[in-house]
Amino acid sequence: MLFVLSEELLPFCSNEGTREIEGIQNLLLSVRQGRHALSGKKAVFASLSKNQSLSERERATARSLANRSSELPILESAVKHKILVSPNPLRKISKVESDFSWEIDVKELGEKFLESLVILAENKVDAELFQYAALHHQISKQIKGVSSRSYAQGGGGSQIDVELKGLLDKGTPVVAITDGDFLFPGMDQSIISIRCTNLIEQQASLGWHYTLPVREVENIIPISILSDVADASASQKALDFTQQAAAVSTKIGSQPCEFSCFKKGATLSKIFKSENHGERSYWLQVADAIKQHRSHDFQRCLDQNSCPAADCKCHLSHGFGENILKQVKHWLAERSPHKSHEVFRSSKVWMSVGEMVFDASIAFRPANI
Repeated sequence: MLFVLSEELLPFCSNEGTREIEGIQNLLLSVRQGRHALSGKKAVFASLSKNQSLSERERATARSLANRSSELPILESAVKHKILVSPNPLRKISKVESDFSWEIDVKELGEKFLESLVILAENKVDAELFQYAALHHQISKQIKGVSSRSYAQGGGGSQIDVELKGLLDKGTPVVAITDGDFLFPGMDQSIISIRCTNLIEQQASLGWHYTLPVREVENIIPISILSDVADASASQKALDFTQQAAAVSTKIGSQPCEFSCFKKGATLSKIFKSENHGERSYWLQVADAIKQHRSHDFQRCLDQNSCPAADCKCHLSHGFGENILKQVKHWLAERSPHKSHEVFRSSKVWMSVGEMVFDASIAFRPANI
């Protein structure tokens, strides 16, 4: 993440052996090791470069940052979510400006806050995909001279809040990203997402939480990619549904592809059996809007509001397969970030997630400091 040294720190930069200098020393070490990025005024770094209580390597890092004083403001302007480091003892860790920007007391900068970022998602594949989203954001903003440094970690699905609490308790910087689990427009957030949000608000740690405004990760992947990587037997049927859903989105006032299960799809029987009135009502509306593209059996079952067959063949939607995200990850790994960005930039949510993850994981390359 990008730490910004406040100008208020300047009077402390020439001191030796103080808690303020210890905090700055820890920060310079983490920056030198390529775990984070650091910005601030030239005068602050120039003063630190002469402080004899710092090691030669730490002073060299400060000199390097002073020499980069013309480019650091450009970097600051490109990064939306930052950590302001202040000497004010009345302000410890507090959110400022937005949900993802913080102010921290320099004396709180122990090693626990200076570990590399953990991206926590419901499973590790999801978290690894979000690392690609961070690269795509960096490419879109043409941010140079830095890298994205993070570790991907899975939270065990419904146990993600337990994993998040453990990381926050240790002081590990973390971005937790949960599936929205939205089955229809206007649905309330899931209990898991609410728990994660509450943990972030309650803990005095560097943590962020983002809920995808869709059903799950598959719903923010461009359809063209899902279609390309899925098995041919599943791809065409699933693609047909997405095209039909897009065609009726204006009529029903929403985009069904944001709420569809892109792994398994759905049958009328499943919708009829749903105990969630909102889900049942919405998807029956979708079914009615696209019924002209379905079989006579589908239309008959829809009209009678039941599907008598034990093995329902009335597919409202088809899925791209259980392993679709692993296939997407493989597709990304085979291409350069610039090539894959050309396709993924069409997904606004993907790029929005990428911005948050990149900002939280930004780091100087060790060779550059």
